[in-house]
Amino acid sequence: MAKIVKNVVCVVTLKDIHVWIHASYAIPRRIKAERYVVVTPENYVPIFKAVGNPRFEVISEAAAAPDIDLDYVARRMPEGCRSRAGWYYQQIVKISSLLHLPSAPDDVLLIWDADTIPLVDLNFIQDGNLVYFKGSENHLPYFQTIRALTGLEKRVDFSFIAQCFPIFREWLDEFVAFIENRHGKRWYDAILSATDLSEVSGFSEYETLGTFLANTRSERLYVNHAAWERVGSRICPVEQVHTDAKGTGYAFVSYESWATGRHPADRRQLPMPKDERGFLDLFFDRMTGSRGVVQIGTGGMMDGPLHRHLSDERHNAVSAVLIEPRDYCFETLSRLHAVRPNTLMVRIAAGTNEGRRKFYHILPDIADEMNGDGPPNNRAYGQGSFFRESIELRIRESQSQSEVHRSDIGRYLAAIHETVVNVMPLRSLALGGIDNLLLVIDMQGADLSVLLGVDWRKRPNWLIFEQDIAVVGLIEELLTALGYVHICGTGNPVWGLADAPVEFVR
Repeated sequence: MAKIVKNVVCVVTLKDIHVWIHASYAIPRRIKAERYVVVTPENYVPIFKAVGNPRFEVISEAAAAPDIDLDYVARRMPEGCRSRAGWYYQQIVKISSLLHLPSAPDDVLLIWDADTIPLVDLNFIQDGNLVYFKGSENHLPYFQTIRALTGLEKRVDFSFIAQCFPIFREWLDEFVAFIENRHGKRWYDAILSATDLSEVSGFSEYETLGTFLANTRSERLYVNHAAWERVGSRICPVEQVHTDAKGTGYAFVSYESWATGRHPADRRQLPMPKDERGFLDLFFDRMTGSRGVVQIGTGGMMDGPLHRHLSDERHNAVSAVLIEPRDYCFETLSRLHAVRPNTLMVRIAAGTNEGRRKFYHILPDIADEMNGDGPPNNRAYGQGSFFRESIELRIRESQSQSEVHRSDIGRYLAAIHETVVNVMPLRSLALGGIDNLLLVIDMQGADLSVLLGVDWRKRPNWLIFEQDIAVVGLIEELLTALGYVHICGTGNPVWGLADAPVEFVR
């Protein structure tokens, strides 16, 4: 049987997630390997586990590089240059990952850039030797570092910086031993000491390893002359790469974060809305093409602007998927939209993964009592979450509205009802093919769990979610990385794709 790659290693952070979601499916399809691993900061591990191809094992940077962290690199950087510490650190993490993942001396290890999508089947092993793609860079500071680190000179007429790098484990161990013996310190300290860290780009792991091998194993290095593209956005958006990039002759394309994408040429301009209500008016009354709404958690919104639009016969062409796990809310929802066409109502909770989870909410009799002169607009009916503490927080926040509420707060807290509900990730729904798709989430602190269940290869154009102070920063960071921008609103902010078919102008 032909030898295949042992470990494919990719290193990512949240800014890479939009392209990574597509790359994580393309890489195993085009590159045969025994194991696929993606390395990311600890706080992003649950996110990448949820949104990427499950064939990839997700591990933390601390597990892949236990001897060095970002702060260690940052402390070595000159003042004013520390913003580049992450760029240097991720290169060290790549090498460290290959060293720490189990492998034998004759195993082939592959670093693959997480922002790069293979378009054809790729083979990095030929006649017991390794195959390299060619780059065109010739960055002098890289070779100054290589000279200081290894004492070696450039031996090939191309660059090894080509989005991927294969190496035998034995060769990697030889490289590490060579520089540690030469400098009398750990390999990563030797790299940091040899590099002019005041340079924006002063070290390249690919160029360094390639130069070492070209000087020590030149007869074992084969070259694949196939073309590849570094700025994939020149060809097409990443969502269309498998169709629009066919026939280009490229072996792979990269979508590096610094490269800007293209806006649709026929974007329609609409006035900037002030809040969620204003956006919904524009969505239903002014946007064109096919439109659809997916709402997660409907209890507190059934008398709000969204359902008023859905109840208007003029908007019957707008498809709706309404997801609600609570029996009494689902029954009300069913009565409200019983005769509405193009509507699917599902009695289930949405979350990251399929399964069953505890769900906390307030029963109707208590909710009615809490309404009194307290929470307006049946607000108490809207309290439902996977997290009991979220319901407790909402009850405590509401006590200022009513003396009765304040005096009975203990009883209200004790009356929080716990049940077990079925959970479905939104990736289970076929949501593609709609020109303007709006996702509305009201899950009382569980909005991030819902978002992690979306198939982000098919991004909805618009999002409205409930502001939750505990996770809002992470949600906003995630949405920004996925290509969204904030449009309007605070309590229930509206976000939209930067390249959506509609542009809001002031």
